[in-house]
Amino acid sequence: MVNKKLVERLISKSNIDVTDYVIEIGPGKGIITDVLSQHAGEVVAVEYDQELYNNLVRYHSHDNVTYIFGDFLKYKLPLNRRYKIFSNIPFQITADIIRKLTDDVNPPSDINIIIQREAAKKNCGIPLQKYEGFRAAIIKAQYKVEITHSFKRSDFFPSPNVDTVMLHMQLWDDRLSGDDLQNYKDLVAFFYTNIKGETAKERLSILFSNEQIKRLGKANRISLSNSYTLITAEQWMNIYYYSKIGLTDEKKKKFQDAYKKLQKMNKKLKKQNRTSLRKSSSNKKCRTRIDTSNGTKNR
Repeated sequence: MVNKKLVERLISKSNIDVTDYVIEIGPGKGIITDVLSQHAGEVVAVEYDQELYNNLVRYHSHDNVTYIFGDFLKYKLPLNRRYKIFSNIPFQITADIIRKLTDDVNPPSDINIIIQREAAKKNCGIPLQKYEGFRAAIIKAQYKVEITHSFKRSDFFPSPNVDTVMLHMQLWDDRLSGDDLQNYKDLVAFFYTNIKGETAKERLSILFSNEQIKRLGKANRISLSNSYTLITAEQWMNIYYYSKIGLTDEKKKKFQDAYKKLQKMNKKLKKQNRTSLRKSSSNKKCRTRIDTSNGTKNR
């Protein structure tokens, strides 16, 4: 961010005030941090880059700001206090950051993050895109999500080659929590990872009888012939509430720990992808050395 007046306007429009404990992820050059220090009661800024961290401590010191050098993904979030997030986060780990925040036992009450528009749409689901999707179905059980600002590319230096927005997420007062939230996540993850059919009816038939599916469809206005990805977060929550009384304990066991298994599977895939990229890079270097030693020119 290079426009301090814009930062001031965005923070002024947020619900951050002097009573708030705010965490900033990746403060960078301190433009957002300086403004946050004027609005929040206490700010904790977590920076991964050593040089940027040193400059922040030296040139952006404030009585109510604490700088922490480290990886935010390994940072322990507050356990027994209410807190908020306001950050221009690293785009390459957007999904990991949002997952860390929303999966925590004490999630932030309010989140304002600058991210790519496409990533924001995935977390907002319907109506910003044609389908709800897994991440939106999970997040919207806890948070009201919306895009509150669209940036110009010139608001940043260097200018990004993608559209960027401010995503605002605010905890619902009547959100799912505790065991209900975990069981809900397991249920949705189970239906999303199962490969039986593409329609809502086909997916729901994994656990529910035909009569139950008809009842769910009618009561919640679910188009059973459409894709299961069009089932909204609100509809998924109603399906979950019905499952508590409509499914046997044996069927409930089928989706137990499905969310945790999905996270492990995704983690494994990411590790395999990183290994594959390293091998590919290594092979390219080997080919370059061989070509050079033979007196050939790389093309």
